[in-house]
Amino acid sequence: MDKKLNRKKGNWAEDVAAFYLEKYKNHQIVARNYSDKTGEIDIISKIDQMYVFTEVKYRANMHHGTPGQAVNFRKQEHIIRTAILYLQKRRVINPRIRFDVVEVVGTNKENVRVRHIENAFTSYGYYL
Repeated sequence: MDKKLNRKKGNWAEDVAAFYLEKYKNHQIVARNYSDKTGEIDIISKIDQMYVFTEVKYRANMHHGTPGQAVNFRKQEHIIRTAILYLQKRRVINPRIRFDVVEVVGTNKENVRVRHIENAFTSYGYYL
């Protein structure tokens, strides 16, 4: 599958996830596709005074496992380091943070399924 088509599907999945988080989970989206030298975060949002860093994973179907299984330790590390830099640049002191994964499965809005995994992983062991 070519990169342009993959990116289009990824953008669609991120749109679905952002809509879901805002409408059903009361998140306020503060950034999308935030990137820094350490990596990229699909969605950064706030709920109350907590920052939520969300990785969105898309699959057309679950023949090869759940989308969230693709968020391996290395990917988690990149997200955590990028989140730390994001907070440091904004001089956020003693932040409340959470790392979530949103799985989007399906090929169009008629058959899409969204699964929100709160606290999918932690930043335990990293200095914030």
